[in-house]
Amino acid sequence: MFGNMMLVLSPHDKRILKISLLDGDAIMHEHVSEGDTHTGWLTAIDKTLEEVKKTLDGISGIVLIEKESSFTGSRLMHTIGNTLAYAKQIPIVGIMNPNATPRDIQAALAGAVKGVYVLPLYSGEPNIGPLSLS
Repeated sequence: MFGNMMLVLSPHDKRILKISLLDGDAIMHEHVSEGDTHTGWLTAIDKTLEEVKKTLDGISGIVLIEKESSFTGSRLMHTIGNTLAYAKQIPIVGIMNPNATPRDIQAALAGAVKGVYVLPLYSGEPNIGPLSLS
């Protein structure tokens, strides 16, 4: 990797995203998205980077914390993470341990391969529209 700063995305609540920036083995900064919709997640990532005067160019990898979340939240977190990894040509991994330490996260990302993306694991029922019983 070309740097040590990792972006960690974790669904914190049904519609809240916890964003962490790790620098090596240490948590550099954490931020929790505001509001009751998923629409602010990109803004929250931008605000997190702005708070520590960093840009996406400084991110060397992305980690998605796979844990129970809403169907939409899981899809959105994966879409954002995979898109950023693709655009920046950096590795991305998903890990199943919501209590992972920075060292665990760094170890998981060390084995990641650029160009291999993370598929969502759904823990909730899809609620995309009204059900039809016809």
